[in-house]
Amino acid sequence: MISLFIQFFTKCIVTIVIMSLTQTTQALSLPKEWDIHKAFLENSSDIHKNTVIIQTPTELYGPKGRFEGIDFLKFLAQKNISIENMDLITFIAVDGYKVSIPLSYIKKYSPILAFKQVGARAGKWDTVWFDNAKVQGGPYYLIWTQGEAVPISYWPYAIVKFSLQNYSEIYGKSAPPFSASNKVKAGFEIFQTTCAPCHSVNLQGGDKGPEMNVPKNFTEYLSEDFIKNYVKSPLSYRANSRMLSLAHLSPENMEDLLLYLNEMKKHKVCKSQEDCATKLKEARK
Repeated sequence: MISLFIQFFTKCIVTIVIMSLTQTTQALSLPKEWDIHKAFLENSSDIHKNTVIIQTPTELYGPKGRFEGIDFLKFLAQKNISIENMDLITFIAVDGYKVSIPLSYIKKYSPILAFKQVGARAGKWDTVWFDNAKVQGGPYYLIWTQGEAVPISYWPYAIVKFSLQNYSEIYGKSAPPFSASNKVKAGFEIFQTTCAPCHSVNLQGGDKGPEMNVPKNFTEYLSEDFIKNYVKSPLSYRANSRMLSLAHLSPENMEDLLLYLNEMKKHKVCKSQEDCATKLKEARK
């Protein structure tokens, strides 16, 4: 009888501990989106201690724009927002427009989150005519001091929120595993920006060009030297090729892209013609 009571008592204690841990985990779970303005208002004095004024060319305000803001990485640190287990940040504008940026760019080039245009004629931001519309840079504008190294599409303006994701959340089975090396992830980023509009990996991506991983990976029937040379000048190999030249890719870019392709050989969603046909049929339902 005593033994049964001890067993029952032990089970109750374990259950209480598990419930407590579950509630703690739920309380510590991070939000999907962060409201930038709300984050600025919380402990705003600490944020403003770290503000800087920079002058750098921007699409909206020309070659001599001056802006006040905070190093975005410092902003995240002050808000205890960790990006260590994430791959991608998506900024959301006032009108709902979204811009997704690999966190590798954020870590490498450390942009400024600008909250004010210095010398604006009215308020914090001047209204300008851009892309056939009247727009403002604010309330927040992501500005890069090493702009020449960053694609122009990675300069979101009029932003109000941001969210963090893993590649797999956005790109599904075409994404490498989170444990993949930084070089492999860099290759995946190149795939997304230069290849995915036409090609797919694991049946995810464009359909104008050949699938690159299943049932056979490109590197399983094409030599790496051939791939490197072909992408530089497709017309040198195939008359009337629809593929655009990728001569702008550096040797390091090509190395990273090939590392990504070699990694994805280990993560195929199908390995035979029949299996892949079934996968495609399911995807089209």
